[in-house]
Amino acid sequence: MKVLIDTSIFMSIFARDVHTAKSVKLFKDVLEKHEGFFCSMTINELIWVLKKSDYDAKFIREKIEFIFSSPLKFLATDEGIFIVSVEQMEKYGLSYGDSQIITQAIVNGLDGIASFDKDFDMVKEMPRIETI
Repeated sequence: MKVLIDTSIFMSIFARDVHTAKSVKLFKDVLEKHEGFFCSMTINELIWVLKKSDYDAKFIREKIEFIFSSPLKFLATDEGIFIVSVEQMEKYGLSYGDSQIITQAIVNGLDGIASFDKDFDMVKEMPRIETI
């Protein structure tokens, strides 16, 4: 199974919230049993939320380095992703960030998106996954 890891999973792991245990298990399952992906918008959102939550630059840098050093594959954004993202945003009423993340999953032929963000449930072409 090819799975995109959403910002909410990383945030839960790094900020240690109510979903941390579930996020860690899901993350390990993806790494051990599936093919995992992340995209530039996930990194953008993660930096923004961590900074807004008063984490310092050193903490944020370490988390970004952790993600890039993991076996997850990075999905770069190109012109086509931007254009389709705007269409998805309008079609489903998503934020632009969410529309770009879901578009990456759809365009790259992934099987699901690991996320606690229920806004993704509106997008029937890409199932949201909380457990594998």
